[in-house]
Amino acid sequence: MGKGNLISRLILKSLLGFLIFLVVVGALNLINLVIKQAVFNELVVFLNQSIIWIVLFALLFLFGEIFKVMDFPYNLPWPLFDAVASLFLIKFIFDVILFVNGFVNMPFVINLNMLYILISSLTFILVIIVGYIRLLMDSSSPKKKRIIRDR
Repeated sequence: MGKGNLISRLILKSLLGFLIFLVVVGALNLINLVIKQAVFNELVVFLNQSIIWIVLFALLFLFGEIFKVMDFPYNLPWPLFDAVASLFLIKFIFDVILFVNGFVNMPFVINLNMLYILISSLTFILVIIVGYIRLLMDSSSPKKKRIIRDR
């Protein structure tokens, strides 16, 4: 299978997942018109407000996957896209925590802003480090060297 075919499959798979997500959110919005329940309404409003973050991290992870399947040196941006996407994913997860806490109303023992900064920073650095280590390991594997030598 060629790289172009693999990239096309990645894009189609992501578009299909995105369309399914939009259909679910649209269905939830329609159900929200019929069901007049406060918690369900808050959930739908939260999903509508979070769509931008979900789209951003989904697109960035998609770009990361596209660069990941390319050959060296075109795959160099892959860890950067994954690292930035992970920041948006962490922001969304913290938004979910705050959303759920609005209903549970449990006091937090730790400062969430500091925890968010700590987790975001560590995740960004770790994703970049692990991504480039994996990239270097993949580019120096004997299988790839053999393919390059055979050309």
